[in-house]
Amino acid sequence: MLGRWKNICRAGVALALVLPGFSPPAAADPVQRATPVAGSVIARKTGEEVRFIDVSNWRVVDINQDLLTGDVLRTNANGQLAIVFSDHTQVRLGRNSSLQVKKMAASGDTTLELQSGTIWARAERGGQGLTVETPAAAAAIRGTDWTMTVEGAKTSMIVLEGRVALTNPQGSVEVNEGEGAVATIGQAPRKLVIVTPDDREQMLFYLNLRDGFGLMPTSPLPAGRMADERRRLLALPPERRTTEDWLELAEVQSAFDGRQVAAATLQEVRGRKLTTAQKARVDLIDATIAGSEKRYDEAARLFAAALPHLDANRRNMAQYGGYFARSLADPAHVEKPPSSAVGPYGAIMQAYTAGFLQNPRAAVDVIRDAEKRFPDDPTLPAIRAQLAQLIDDRAQMQEAVNRALSLDPNHPIALAARASYKAS
Repeated sequence: MLGRWKNICRAGVALALVLPGFSPPAAADPVQRATPVAGSVIARKTGEEVRFIDVSNWRVVDINQDLLTGDVLRTNANGQLAIVFSDHTQVRLGRNSSLQVKKMAASGDTTLELQSGTIWARAERGGQGLTVETPAAAAAIRGTDWTMTVEGAKTSMIVLEGRVALTNPQGSVEVNEGEGAVATIGQAPRKLVIVTPDDREQMLFYLNLRDGFGLMPTSPLPAGRMADERRRLLALPPERRTTEDWLELAEVQSAFDGRQVAAATLQEVRGRKLTTAQKARVDLIDATIAGSEKRYDEAARLFAAALPHLDANRRNMAQYGGYFARSLADPAHVEKPPSSAVGPYGAIMQAYTAGFLQNPRAAVDVIRDAEKRFPDDPTLPAIRAQLAQLIDDRAQMQEAVNRALSLDPNHPIALAARASYKAS
């Protein structure tokens, strides 16, 4: 049987040699290259290819193959490559990945271009600088361990040791050990925070500016008062509700039932005779809905229209909402966040902004300071408990949950945080 299989294989090879347009794979023996070389392949798996700078065709790449500036390497669904460059940078190219050696000199920085896929790399401490270019951003690296992935228009990276600057025309972030970052074409890079719990898998967390609209209350009432007002207004027959009742119901429903329920309630308000202040409150709710639905230009316009006619607490929400909307509408737009935080909800918006611009730990610090100013407010420790989960500080999470529930045993955010704590 074995002899018959060998004969079939030999027949197949012979057939391949005589069929027009069909040829066996290119030889995988290393090709001699001019010196000095940029680097050399030290490990491979299967199906990896190289296109030399001076040859247009792809060919199978083998161990010990020397590389020159301009060469492009690629892997398939099963392939992987390990390369050591002349500056001692070690790179592993993952599956379905493509990497070009753009610049490699005896002195000066090395430049690689990750066109697609994933690389893991370690640059020598005290060695030359390394820049990795991608369609979305460029990473400036010196003496560090890191991994980078390109998926279409998005580039993401994790720094295992050291520090990396991830930059594009829209902005730049410094990524330190234990952190990550993401950049998308046309948008400024944003930082991720890596949480590594002792008893489960590593996770990545970051605060997205878009999600800030969901945290933005349109009523200045404390959570407990909002719940009481919601029950009272829903118990009131619709025909007996005044315009103010309908408007207040929409505000509290925005926090308890979601933006779409609030939008349906607002239909009862539209067309009625409203005061300037009431019209501004309608605009504020509409702005948060538009922001949540990614209609950022419309949201920015509505926040700006509402701002001059709102009370201090609602005005602070409009200030932060406008900042979020303008920043999201135009990735190149740069402005300072609001400088003031009015009341507990303003402090929450300030903390969320700090978490976005810096990291979740900075957001926790803002909430802690606010708790000293508003010691009887249960929402602040409830939010701190959720932020503490992002940095895997379970002791703080439990303490914050207990504090929030001691102030309001039915606080919805505190109850959700307690459930998350028990689940984790």
